Amino acid sequence: MILIAPDKFKGTMSAETAAHCIASTLSLYGYESIKFPMADGGEGTAMILAHIYGLQPESCVPKCYVKSDGTVGVMEAGVLTYGNTRSRDIVMDKDSAELGEALRLIMGKYPQMHTLYLGIGGTGTCDGGAGMLHVLSQCGLETRASQCLVGLCDVRVPLVAPIGEPSALMFAPQKGALSEDLPLLAARLRKWQEHRPGRSSVYDGAGGGLGFALASVLGARCVDGAAYFAEAIPWERGIDLIVSGEGRIDEQTSRGKVVDTLRRLAAAHGVPFLAFGGCVTTASSWALSCTDDASISQGQVPSPEQAVQLLKTCVSNHINLIRQMINGNAGC
Repeated sequence: MILIAPDKFKGTMSAETAAHCIASTLSLYGYESIKFPMADGGEGTAMILAHIYGLQPESCVPKCYVKSDGTVGVMEAGVLTYGNTRSRDIVMDKDSAELGEALRLIMGKYPQMHTLYLGIGGTGTCDGGAGMLHVLSQCGLETRASQCLVGLCDVRVPLVAPIGEPSALMFAPQKGALSEDLPLLAARLRKWQEHRPGRSSVYDGAGGGLGFALASVLGARCVDGAAYFAEAIPWERGIDLIVSGEGRIDEQTSRGKVVDTLRRLAAAHGVPFLAFGGCVTTASSWALSCTDDASISQGQVPSPEQAVQLLKTCVSNHINLIRQMINGNAGC
């Protein structure tokens, strides 16, 4: 049995679509599989968690789902912090206040809610969660937020570090910041951290510093998003191979992303592992690229339709390797 557990291929296909592409291709060669779409706290987290827990869409906040009795909910921070827009103006001048307003709405509408999962990946801001905390403080909701929020984090990095070392700033260029902006952003985050001394967490740099606001300031529970989803893997089904994938497999993959989480779990269970990437920039025997990495690095991202076909073709082209891995003739 093959477990197919990809993350999204950002900008081209959801985790569900990627899982279907891989499963349908493998079925042509007679392989049975379990589709297990994954997320790590970024885009797609809310929908997958809603499916797991049977949550319903909540119309007052985008990408928010709530249990019918109002006790459990899930939200994505990315859509509420300009995560769909790559903009220097946003990363330099906007904050996470809109996320704070959304939390205020949900906690006010559902006073019985005891658990609110918050996927904090894919944000467009880099304010250390200051805007969100300001709103919660103004509404007197800091204590309640600390008790019911569970941050699903997509990376493990500190809030601040010397420029060039892993921190919240390593993702700022993806959001639109220029290299000359990094010292100013670092100074802002360092000042914010000094203003809120005390605890620290391995998740502080996640979500442009939202991890710091949640874990180190509020004291809310934060966990590895990918590891949280992976807890539901049905190992009892007799898994012979794990196939994962995501849009980009690079040096950031090892910091809590879906692919690396599953690779480590597969090794711990003695199961072979393989991952398909839209672009692969790390030299790993288990990572296969679906595209010409040079063209992707130049910004030539395929359309969703092209991405689907590229993934299917890549799986077909490596069917012999998959067969060898299942039969125990290739390393994992």
